[in-house]
Amino acid sequence: MLRADLRRGVAQSAALTVLMSLAVALVAMSAALGIRAGSAVNSLWREAVPPDVVHMYAGTPDAKGVAKWVGGRSDVKDYHLMRSLPVPVRQLTIAGKSQADSVLEPAFVTAPERFDLLLGQNGKPVRPGPGEIALPVHYKAEGMAKVGDVVRVQSGSRSRELKVVDFVRDPQMNPSMVTSKRLVVHSSDFAEFDKHLEPEYLMEFRLASGTPTSSFISDFEASGLSSKGITIDTSILKLMNGVTTVPIAAVALLVAVLLVVVASLILRYTFLAAMEDDLPQISVLKAVGAPPRGIKRLYLVKYFVLTALGTAVGCLLSFPLAAPLDKAVLLYLGEPAAGAWDVAVPLAAAIALGLAMVGFCCLILRRIDKLSAVQALRTGVSGKIRPKRHRLKLTSFRRVPVHLWMGVREAFRPAYALLFGVLSVCTIVMVLPVCVVTTMDNPGFAAYLGIGGADVRMDVKEIGSSRGGADGLDEAFARVKADPGVSRAVKMTVHRYDMTSAGGKKTVVLVESGDHTAFQMNYMRGKAPAAPNEIALSANQAKEAKADVGDAVTLTVPRGRAGDGPSSPAAGQSLDSRKLRVTGVYQDITNGGKTAKTPMETVAGDTSEPAQRVIYADLKETADPAEAVAGLRAKLPGVAVVQIQDYISQTLGATISQMRTVSVFAGVVSAALAFLVSALFAVLVVKRETPQIAAQLAIGASRRGLRGQYLIRFGTVLLMGIAVGALAVLTLGEAAVGAVLGMLGAPNLSLVANPWLVWIALPGVLALTVAGAVLLALRRMRTAEMADAE
Repeated sequence: MLRADLRRGVAQSAALTVLMSLAVALVAMSAALGIRAGSAVNSLWREAVPPDVVHMYAGTPDAKGVAKWVGGRSDVKDYHLMRSLPVPVRQLTIAGKSQADSVLEPAFVTAPERFDLLLGQNGKPVRPGPGEIALPVHYKAEGMAKVGDVVRVQSGSRSRELKVVDFVRDPQMNPSMVTSKRLVVHSSDFAEFDKHLEPEYLMEFRLASGTPTSSFISDFEASGLSSKGITIDTSILKLMNGVTTVPIAAVALLVAVLLVVVASLILRYTFLAAMEDDLPQISVLKAVGAPPRGIKRLYLVKYFVLTALGTAVGCLLSFPLAAPLDKAVLLYLGEPAAGAWDVAVPLAAAIALGLAMVGFCCLILRRIDKLSAVQALRTGVSGKIRPKRHRLKLTSFRRVPVHLWMGVREAFRPAYALLFGVLSVCTIVMVLPVCVVTTMDNPGFAAYLGIGGADVRMDVKEIGSSRGGADGLDEAFARVKADPGVSRAVKMTVHRYDMTSAGGKKTVVLVESGDHTAFQMNYMRGKAPAAPNEIALSANQAKEAKADVGDAVTLTVPRGRAGDGPSSPAAGQSLDSRKLRVTGVYQDITNGGKTAKTPMETVAGDTSEPAQRVIYADLKETADPAEAVAGLRAKLPGVAVVQIQDYISQTLGATISQMRTVSVFAGVVSAALAFLVSALFAVLVVKRETPQIAAQLAIGASRRGLRGQYLIRFGTVLLMGIAVGALAVLTLGEAAVGAVLGMLGAPNLSLVANPWLVWIALPGVLALTVAGAVLLALRRMRTAEMADAE
């Protein structure tokens, strides 16, 4: 009986199996992706042994003083002072391409020995030989270099070439959002570069188990040994590495959840349709005394077999489906060691979904208990006959073609609510990832990087003979303002200060000081700081400090001669506590989402070394952006000049690329789902409406007209589904994406949709898919079938 039932409903059984397979495949794939990404991060942390606390020191540290301080502390297991040699990007050529337009900040280092290891592609610490170099894996991911390419360092008349032998995974600087990159060379090459490059240092600490990093950082800053750079702990490093994987896993999981919901709805519809077809047999069985439990068992066996088959196929499909996404994620994190969890968790998720679907079948089968055999045998339906109410009468639309009127009228029947819901979900799954990509690739996304609406960003490292001083920034700023292609410009400095909220909460914050009214940002609340006693906080910083617009915070600023930092003034410096009022809260996903902005006057008198010097500029409408940027680079040697769009693409390039892969994947799944469900729905509708079709043919309706009628019916449902789905993306989708990015510092994300994609291209793909499915189903309309129906 089971075999006969499966043969009789081959199309429905096959469609349900395929749908179940897709749902299981996506659930298992997202589970596997999450487990492998988490395992990869843990494996990278275990093999590379990253530091628990890192202090980025710009200048020459007191190595003996730090060693003495560390020696007196029992909570420090190991300490390393890493010397790095930042190389100006204009001196660097990789694979024949100059890096002058790059926003990255590369620095030569030698391979560490005890911890903070830089791992090669084989997962082992990299050890390049003389004349060799190991580049960060970011260069490989972006297609900028491959093994065997040549890296040339040109400084004046000096030139040195190094051969690329490997790519390193760096727990500290892996993510594309981290612009600093470490290039590993042999000690002999490092010694040559050391002769003409200015060094910077990383103070790295491994702490004893159970030591709170926050208390250690406070003690370190109070020791007077901290410097002009910033201090971060391992939680920030893990968070930044997670930025690469979280969006991909989240979108994949969203697609899987939506598909499971659709599969459940389709299963219910398919079962009810099958039960209506089998009503005569069920009625006879009940009439002759067959127990309802036995009847339900027949159906349960059928759907258990289909579910088991779909689960098995889905598990097998999950591996090839996960491969492209897995590859994109693990390129940065490395291949994790194989473990039982890699198989157990996806398999458990697949089995759980299969059992849930079987349980859902059991709930639906309860309808058989309520079925009246007499009513079913007399009327041929499972319930009371309800007369159809035709609210849209043809007499009211005499000028409308009959087939158009009938198609639109049928589309508004409650029976099509399921198809409407499925097509709405398909639209959401197809459009949401695309909107995320277009948002991140839009110049306006700079607002979520803590940047105002400028055209060009310039990072001032050195200019002419000046390096790292206020004179260099002022000289660069003067040249920028004098450029004929620049309409306006502002200069900014970034320092690290101690901040105390009104409630006594103490935090360390990166403060960007300058004119923040020139290039306005989109503030969540409030406005930009303009007066010397005003400050704006990023969303995460405001949350940590428990401060909001109108609250008061105290900023500790060093005064006097040049020193090392706010918390540890050098001899001759004093600390000045300045009470400021919070005027605005903005979004920023950089630096762990914890930054602040003040006018330059707020930190007047601080002569300590800034962590960054930046100039923002707008170009005149008549200026060609490419030519203007090239001219500024020529005028500002040693300054990284880049358009804001290029800055975004370089800092978020890897994440955007991976999101594009996800969007393509989601689009293919959505189109396949729309085709499958539309075909299944059309087959069932045509089967149930065979008598009506035969009647229309008998009174002279053409097959072409009938096809048009069904296309109009399904097309109307599709248009409503697309409209509702697109609106859901732009409302609920924003909230969902904002919830994910809120952890990084952008809780109020506004999606930027490409109208051509959202309203024309993607709906066009869905329309072609649904039309193809309906036309395929309408092939069932054969003359013989209509004659039989009559």
